[in-house]
Amino acid sequence: MEETYLLSYPGVKKKILAGGKGPLPHFPPGTKVIFHFQTLLDNFERTVVDDSRLAGRPAEIFVGKMFKMEIWESLLTSMRVGEVAEFWCDAVHTGLYPIVSKGMRLIAQGKDPLEGQKHMCGMGNLFHYHSTGFPELDEIMRNPQPLIFIMELLQVSYRVLLDDLKIISPTAGSSSHKKLLYASKPAGGAQKLYNICHKYLIRAERMNFRYNILVKVLQVLD
Repeated sequence: MEETYLLSYPGVKKKILAGGKGPLPHFPPGTKVIFHFQTLLDNFERTVVDDSRLAGRPAEIFVGKMFKMEIWESLLTSMRVGEVAEFWCDAVHTGLYPIVSKGMRLIAQGKDPLEGQKHMCGMGNLFHYHSTGFPELDEIMRNPQPLIFIMELLQVSYRVLLDDLKIISPTAGSSSHKKLLYASKPAGGAQKLYNICHKYLIRAERMNFRYNILVKVLQVLD
């Protein structure tokens, strides 16, 4: 397929390698996104830096939760479930990749991803320690450069949103609604979640309990 630019994000190119299923999902704040990824250097050999499949587990992020690699959230929310896409990202978007990669590698090894870090921003940790402990990541840190990310969107889960609904009404967490947590068609799951919100909106207003949360969910899904 032809290469296209993500117009809202200068310095990013997207190429769809395999189409996904259904319409583009909704991604309200708190949505859990599960995906596989490969990171490659932008060189002739397209050297592989990281591969989540080789690590034995997919990666996951929560939308709107200040993930260090902000551009990843933008890339993933441009995808459909099942889609495989290649993204070229300019160096302006990849500066924190070494620290993110180090954390993911430690998680894959069963270690604390914050091991050895001080309480400061990711860039502050890079400057403080000068080394991630991985030579290939240190090279990227010393020489900021464009990177290529090949991503496969596996699953979109609305679990955090449903947890809020369970506080409003126990029936919002019933077994039928729990099926939405790992819906294979997230757009359909979002529509069902929207219907659930409407069903309990009047009750929540009367209770004056978590009403603002419910309204925000509805605004995002509209």
